[in-house]
Amino acid sequence: MSAKLNLKGLSFGRLTVALEFGTINGRIAWLCDCSCGKTVIVTTHDLRNGDTRSCGCLKHDNKCLQTHGDSSSPEYKAWTAMKDRCYGANGVSYNNYHGRGIVVCERWIYSYENFLVDMGRKPLRSMSLDRIDNDGNYEPRNCRWATAKQQNNNSRNCRFIEYDGKTMTMKQLANEYNIGYYLLRDRISVLGWSVDRAIKTPKRTINK
Repeated sequence: MSAKLNLKGLSFGRLTVALEFGTINGRIAWLCDCSCGKTVIVTTHDLRNGDTRSCGCLKHDNKCLQTHGDSSSPEYKAWTAMKDRCYGANGVSYNNYHGRGIVVCERWIYSYENFLVDMGRKPLRSMSLDRIDNDGNYEPRNCRWATAKQQNNNSRNCRFIEYDGKTMTMKQLANEYNIGYYLLRDRISVLGWSVDRAIKTPKRTINK
């Protein structure tokens, strides 16, 4: 008898196997995490055969593709590329995005329409979707349509911060000193505070 397959940790489409659930109709089933945030129970057979590749959100996205009439637009292509970067586990970009904690906000992951409302049309077709803070998520407050020059300048800014003898990214610094990431970012990048002041000032005091 061949050894039982262990699928834990493997990805199939938008699904990542979390743990063995039991059996369904005599077949081994697994509890899977979908990239959209939901969970679903799927058999080994359906996972390996590609019969089930999401919790159902993939079908929803395909339906939207057919109904919103915007599937050939540059904005729609930017929306799908954004999700592929974060959740295409077999893609070359995965480790640079979801692999280091970068996700698409709940408002956008399910809805191209919401994405278009928040971002609007590209002012220029040559512009592309850019995260203002490279350590931040894909969400309205952290995204813009940017020129190639803006993208290039942003990618060169590694956002490493030296503090208390350590060199960290903004997100690592926030975690290290137990302060909200966006609060720390706004204090340093928007208000122009020193790192020491941004970390040590109580949350209620945010004015210059």
